[in-house]
Amino acid sequence: MKKTILKSLAIFAMALLLAGSAMATKKVVFVWDPDKMTDSGGGAGIAGDHPSQINVNLIVEKLGYEVTILTNRNITLYNADEMALINGADLIILDRGIGSANWVNGGASGGTGPGPTAWNAVETPILLMNPYGGRFSQLAWFDNSNIHGIGAADQDLTVKVLKKTDPIFAGITLDNNDNFVLWTGGAEGLEVDPTVSDGGEHLIVFERAAPNLPLTGLTRFKAGVPFYQGGRTPAGPRTYFAFGRDSGGRFPYNYFGFTEEGQTVYIREVERLANLKTSVEKPEKQINVRVYPNPTTNILNVNMNNLKKAEIWDVTGKLIHSFDSNGFEVRADISSLTRGIYFVKAIDNDNRSVVRRIVKN
Repeated sequence: MKKTILKSLAIFAMALLLAGSAMATKKVVFVWDPDKMTDSGGGAGIAGDHPSQINVNLIVEKLGYEVTILTNRNITLYNADEMALINGADLIILDRGIGSANWVNGGASGGTGPGPTAWNAVETPILLMNPYGGRFSQLAWFDNSNIHGIGAADQDLTVKVLKKTDPIFAGITLDNNDNFVLWTGGAEGLEVDPTVSDGGEHLIVFERAAPNLPLTGLTRFKAGVPFYQGGRTPAGPRTYFAFGRDSGGRFPYNYFGFTEEGQTVYIREVERLANLKTSVEKPEKQINVRVYPNPTTNILNVNMNNLKKAEIWDVTGKLIHSFDSNGFEVRADISSLTRGIYFVKAIDNDNRSVVRRIVKN
């Protein structure tokens, strides 16, 4: 009996070991505009703080994913290495701050330009967080271009859930009208008519007084199905989850104003999309980074080919330290930091970056 139990435990342990070795870390490519670290309205901004850094940190913290940041927003200008990252990732997130010129690339409305055409050909799941990018005049995920501002800088945004049985809403507190507070602060939304049958599945809308159309918050699109009747067809799964705003008197820009429950819904959607990638094909050239020891008390080593610098960020998205590299390594003394969780951003000479979570003892 004892031998049988020990044998069973050994088999179970081996199964766990094999499962762990087969479970690769999910890879996310996050495309953002580095110029959004300063106030385009004329203010000095907050040097080093990107309004979407807290988004990246949350994905690393909650899901343990590896996030690579691309600052080149124009897919038609991507080199072979950048396209390898795009095609080999489990998920691509397109940030709120990407400007219109990077979507259209000289093409006409309706997604006919070279930029939308190139993005539509990508099989990797894409999460779009840019209301303007979804317009008919840009990527054309929707057949209209009507954007509306919502709320003041300190106002809560209540949205209606249209499919409360979806797993991403499990445990979310809804009122009698299936509403909950998703967002805090100024936001922007894109008009939709959820009663019209098209290629998208609307899960969250912001309702406005009749006769105005609601604004979409979360809409999913399937691979191989046109975004709408007569529209373009994506090669991979797509989700539009956008309320971010870079106006309304608030800086840093409100690109990630999710409430605690809103963050829960968002992270679940990120995880759902990342798990849809069926291809096992990975980029031929990865950005490999080693961060050790972790946890650490005093010295933190960061190794990466072509390393330019390593940055330490706290959980609020604030840049704490920046260390220059000798070309491949940073040896950082972080003994002065208080105990807790931090994020290391390793940046190479091509301004590509990888974010890793560390624990300071």
